[in-house]
Amino acid sequence: MKRIKVLIAIADLRARGGAEIFVCSLVEALRHKPDVEVYLLTIYQGHHSSFEPLLSALGDHALCCERKRRIDLGSVRRFRKIVNAINPDVIHTHRSCMNTYNLAFGTGEKPWRIVHTIHNLPEKDIHHHDDRIKRKLDHRGMLTYVGISEQITRLSKDAFDAWHIVTINNGVVLTHPAPQEKAYDFIIVAGFRKAKNHPLLLRAFAKVRSVHPEATLVCCGDGPTLPESKKMAHDLGCEEAIQFVGVVEDVPNYLAKSRIFVLSSLYEGNPLSVIEAMDAKLPLIVPDVGGIKDVVGEGENVILYPINDEEALTRAMLRFYEDRCLEKRGELSYRLAQGYNIEGCAENYLALYRSIADRR
Repeated sequence: MKRIKVLIAIADLRARGGAEIFVCSLVEALRHKPDVEVYLLTIYQGHHSSFEPLLSALGDHALCCERKRRIDLGSVRRFRKIVNAINPDVIHTHRSCMNTYNLAFGTGEKPWRIVHTIHNLPEKDIHHHDDRIKRKLDHRGMLTYVGISEQITRLSKDAFDAWHIVTINNGVVLTHPAPQEKAYDFIIVAGFRKAKNHPLLLRAFAKVRSVHPEATLVCCGDGPTLPESKKMAHDLGCEEAIQFVGVVEDVPNYLAKSRIFVLSSLYEGNPLSVIEAMDAKLPLIVPDVGGIKDVVGEGENVILYPINDEEALTRAMLRFYEDRCLEKRGELSYRLAQGYNIEGCAENYLALYRSIADRR
């Protein structure tokens, strides 16, 4: 079987977010396969320390356009030079990298097939490239979209008027963490950004504490809204019950020490943290948004609540906090998680790459 070359491009790896973790996990899984040669390209300089082992292992297959500011035509020229030098069979873009591709190559006739993964609700995906260019690529069969859940795919078909779109569910590195002594009742793993809606969770948690003063919460993540979240915890009188631990690389360890996973987002695609929580045998309290339902289902292990509904979230947290069947619910979560291993996800992407490359 012919060995194919794939260039995977993402804006940057400076933050340890869901898309960044996914891309690095995908590259790691692909680089061990004998029938694919994989390159990783970032637009901006710098990376989170947790990605250093992968970048070192990739060596000269880890590349950077060295963009230093928002508008930097020099980085666009470097992008074009890199792509021309590699001459990949497939370019796989994430987040805003299609913008850079279009600046570099426009609508010119080029042989490269492009895969763009939609990591969020289509209206929130950072994919604002010129519609005229997108349509030309799409109509030529050069652009294939990937929705990370069936719901994201359905929504994206209308939003992007996409001719070529498939579904490949996100995958994570499943670590199967062994349960530990529980130090936290609730855990959220999410960057502190407005979209993650931490104030909703903090208000609901304060209400839970009014009934169960011993309840605890751990928040894993960092970001611009962290200071105001800490202030809110103080103002609500529950700061001593909440640990803000920042960005952690050993998320499975924190999950294993927790009883219940909770998420308060206003919008999501298919968050990796939910799959990691299921792998850690946690029951879930999550908003009914994006592709979450496609992953968690509607079984006894999950409570899906309406977006931004404080009372519904409070009731759900009280229900699971007082539940005596959490272990049974967690086992169901664990069984569901096994279908989202990064290895299976990488095989699906490789099959897509190969089918696209064969059209050249």
